[in-house]
Amino acid sequence: PTPSTPSIPSTPSTPSTPSTPSTPSQSAPEPEPEPVFEDLAEVPEVHREAVTELAEEGVFDEVGCEADRLCADEPVTRWQLAVVLIRQLEGTDTEPETSNTDAEFTDVDADMWWSVYVQRLSELELTKGCTENSFCPDKQLTRAQAAHFIADAFGLTTTEIAGFNDIEGSPHTAAINALHAVGVTLGCSSEPLRFCPDEQITLQELASLIARAATAAAKTPEPEPEPEPEPVFEDLAEVPEVHREAVTELAEEGIFDEVGCETNQLCPNQPITRWQLAVVLIRQLDGVDSEPETGDEDTDDEASDTDAEFTDVDADMWWSGYVQRLSELELTRGCNNNANNFCPDQQLTRSQAARLIADAFDLTTTTDTAEFSDIADNPHTAAINALFAAGITKGCNTEPLRFCPDEPITLQQIASMINRVAQLAVGS
Repeated sequence: PTPSTPSIPSTPSTPSTPSTPSTPSQSAPEPEPEPVFEDLAEVPEVHREAVTELAEEGVFDEVGCEADRLCADEPVTRWQLAVVLIRQLEGTDTEPETSNTDAEFTDVDADMWWSVYVQRLSELELTKGCTENSFCPDKQLTRAQAAHFIADAFGLTTTEIAGFNDIEGSPHTAAINALHAVGVTLGCSSEPLRFCPDEQITLQELASLIARAATAAAKTPEPEPEPEPEPVFEDLAEVPEVHREAVTELAEEGIFDEVGCETNQLCPNQPITRWQLAVVLIRQLDGVDSEPETGDEDTDDEASDTDAEFTDVDADMWWSGYVQRLSELELTRGCNNNANNFCPDQQLTRSQAARLIADAFDLTTTTDTAEFSDIADNPHTAAINALFAAGITKGCNTEPLRFCPDEPITLQQIASMINRVAQLAVGS
């Protein structure tokens, strides 16, 4: 047999070059978050931190000039100030809750989303408007006005004088000095030291002032709370918030003394009687220092204080002099078409109260018609319209607009009406 050819040994394979360990891949940097507004980079550095912080907190939402632009260098209007300041004071999570319809202004459209911020500004007594019943929402804010808003909002006061040479005689001088004292503002010029009170303030300047004021207020130690005075009546805390301020104020003035249902109870939600109204109204008109003086004992005229008496008013009742005084002022001619009776314990209706208040405070002259749907045949229509025109009442219902003229009126409702009339007299 043929021998097999020996196999040729295979050439050893060349060892493979070890692979170089791969370098761990670098993680991609996280992208910078989109700015809340596209133009924040345009804000000068001196204001940028404050503007950016407030923007990120949502304080400037819907306040800018466009959807994605803040236009921080543009002048601030009064409605923008209301939104920014209330959000800074009360947070941005929810819209402010408001309950006091007296805070509304005739030039603020309730359908505007920012109207509740304006109303809240008024409820916090941070504004009384620009004129009577007006807020001037689109009017641009001056530096002095902004200083006043901010000082009041953050409770900043001082006895120091900053030395600005252009604020003498300004109604906002105290507020400007207060902001300077805690480092919130250095003014607009240092040589000479000026504040430029009448110049318009921009959104970025406002942001810086608010941020500094918030910091200053946080550093200010809270004063020791003064003990709460004992309430004149134990049940004042039960009064709804919409009436509480008026009821408390009149109670503290002594107008409700001996008018309540018990010694320490006012029962302000109960219907008011005609004799109670006589006491409250005369005390508001003539003061609470003394009981009313009626008639003239030295006169020989046939007319005397006895002419003002009613057969159903006991002269021994402590309040009879108030009823008599009401008659002498020609604010009542009796009740139920009977000139000899006053019906002191009869509950007062809303329309009767309107008539007495309108007459007492000379509010009967008006050409305005409130268009309440339920007062067409009421003998007190003119008085009701007069109170509506003066902002004393908005009726009992808005949709439809009704006054509820025949419903009894409560002590707390009377208090609110009288308080509004008093404020109207002060503003006139």
